[in-house]
Amino acid sequence: MAGHKTTLEQWRILQAVVDHGGYAQAAEALFRSQSSLNHAVKKMESQLGVQLLEVKGRKAFLTEAGEALLRRSRVLTETASELEKLAENIDMGWEPQLTLAVEAIYPRDLLFKALASFYPESRGTRIRIIDSVLTGTDEHILAQSADLAVAGTVPKGHTGETLGQIEFVMVVHKSHELALDSRLSLQPLKEEQIEGKSSDEIYLGAVADRQQSQPSHKVTVQELMNQLQIVIKDSGQKPDNNRGWLRAEQRWTVDSFERAKQILKRGLGFCWLPRHEIVDEIASGEFVVIDISYSSERYVGVNLVVPNPDLLGPGGRRLYEILLQEGQIAQA
Repeated sequence: MAGHKTTLEQWRILQAVVDHGGYAQAAEALFRSQSSLNHAVKKMESQLGVQLLEVKGRKAFLTEAGEALLRRSRVLTETASELEKLAENIDMGWEPQLTLAVEAIYPRDLLFKALASFYPESRGTRIRIIDSVLTGTDEHILAQSADLAVAGTVPKGHTGETLGQIEFVMVVHKSHELALDSRLSLQPLKEEQIEGKSSDEIYLGAVADRQQSQPSHKVTVQELMNQLQIVIKDSGQKPDNNRGWLRAEQRWTVDSFERAKQILKRGLGFCWLPRHEIVDEIASGEFVVIDISYSSERYVGVNLVVPNPDLLGPGGRRLYEILLQEGQIAQA
């Protein structure tokens, strides 16, 4: 491979001459002699076969070719400086990359808030986020394929710090027959509650009234077994079918909460979803929380786990601290 005609040092000298307005000023800033800087630039011009600077009076000005090359040289020298800094950080044990396995139920707003706080301290560390569900997160912990994990469960042999609990609710679209059955069980609204109001306003008022009146009818397990269930796919290689309620005869499996919501909005099926994912839909009345004979809600704990504490470097430890401080789930 042919050798390079120029060096990074030569380009840095050219940048200094331009930035400081001349050879004398650059020499003072770099603690070098003016003649050595002049010689370095002249040699570079000779090696490239291009004039980079022209001197007018006591000031040096870039030629057109010099301007184009100087712009590119700044990218080159900045990249080299970043490489040198990265090498120093690695030598100090600071990781060049951190991998996070994050359970899908964990609020992304909290994750991104913590990452935003980490960024100014990250020293160029790359972040890789793996979205995982159920045993998929467990597998990353057990295989130590992630530096940090936000998990719903903590596998045996590992410990975790709690980040709080996620509330799940069973919902259907307002047009679904289970929601319609719920509407029929509402106490009739008074005439003044209906007059001049939209259908959605009437429905929301009925929901509020229903919550106060505590209707006797609740959906039974048998009724649910005869309905279409929307299920979020376990991302693990060996899914655990004992996790969650999976007793409906007909199930559609999707890979995200967003896909599940899209199906529900078609009036199809029921689904257990984290309440924070559907706050707007519940508030607007688009999704209806179904009263179930055994429970309409359930809670899942979320934990911050370090798969291998012995291998976690200073960058990972700092991110761990930030997640623990800023990633706590607010409890209702």
